Amino acid sequence: MAKERILFAITRSDLGGAQKHILWLIENLVDEFDVRVVVGEIGYLTSELEHLGVSYQFIPSLVRQISPIRDIKTIRCIRSEIKSFQPSIIHLHSFKAAMLGRIATIGKSRHVVVTVHGWSFTDGNPRSRQFIGIPVEKLLAPFSDRLVTVSKRDFDTAIRKKIGRTDQLVLIPNGVPDITPSKPGSGKNNKVLSLICVGRLCEQKNQLALVEILDLLPEYCQLILVGDGPHRQQIEQRIDELGLSGRVTIDTDNTHPENLLQNADIYVSLSKWEGLPLSIIEALRAGLPVVATDVGGSSELVVNRKNGCLITRNSKEVVVKALTELVGDSDLREGMGRNSRSLYLREYTLDRFIRKTREMYRAMLNN
Repeated sequence: MAKERILFAITRSDLGGAQKHILWLIENLVDEFDVRVVVGEIGYLTSELEHLGVSYQFIPSLVRQISPIRDIKTIRCIRSEIKSFQPSIIHLHSFKAAMLGRIATIGKSRHVVVTVHGWSFTDGNPRSRQFIGIPVEKLLAPFSDRLVTVSKRDFDTAIRKKIGRTDQLVLIPNGVPDITPSKPGSGKNNKVLSLICVGRLCEQKNQLALVEILDLLPEYCQLILVGDGPHRQQIEQRIDELGLSGRVTIDTDNTHPENLLQNADIYVSLSKWEGLPLSIIEALRAGLPVVATDVGGSSELVVNRKNGCLITRNSKEVVVKALTELVGDSDLREGMGRNSRSLYLREYTLDRFIRKTREMYRAMLNN
């Protein structure tokens, strides 16, 4: 029998949580479905798709900014892809691809799924996206068969803001593949204490604030920033200004951060907005205590005083206090780290994420 076909669409191709999310889905479902991807950039995602032997269509006009001429062109290109590939399911990711993708499906008889990696209108997002986010989501919700949220907070937000019908909403938390945890103390330098943050160097992830906080911690504390992005030069300049070049490492290859995470002591995320961050789930998997801003689904991953500390955005003094306590108490770090690992195994494995997504696909196709 011929396989059912799934067409994925996403705006950006650089290394990030949504891109990993799609790749793990494809890797685990490619034997069951024929897959094709529409993407607005050439980069990490397209390179990985080539390794998997999965076809993709690069649409240069698919960009994050609102641009009427480019957007109309993108809609036409997506409609052309739908016509030629004939997918049974169209699965859309990221705000812009989800917006244009749903418009492109109007009049097409297909199952349409939108995965929300954090609502565009929540606090911390750029003002322009907050302004148009709710009207766009309400207007386009009827053109979605399923609206998937990766965090319960976003699920509850959809209900509160009346975005879509209750029967459209599905909660499928992110999951990451497991690794073999390192033995306690193996690979670690006992003379230093390592803080680590994994993510694109950009406004959203707010690593600049983390560098400034490091300057307020004991000198034996070091920071590892894993990632690259538009704020790299600004961050490097601030590191030099504060005289922290000997205490901060920027590792621009965050394709496989597992070893760095396992050899670190504390995970820190000062993001301004999030969905359900894969980077924190990876920290849970590695058995790390986590200090994170209370944005998006972070409160579902970090239980305050249980496996880490949740911090209100822009609360620099509270972050310093939480980190100072963890830095000075190895028993507290180890206990919180064990709780992190247990939470990962219970709620955020890749198998659980794939199983729930497969069940959703099959339920749609069997209707």
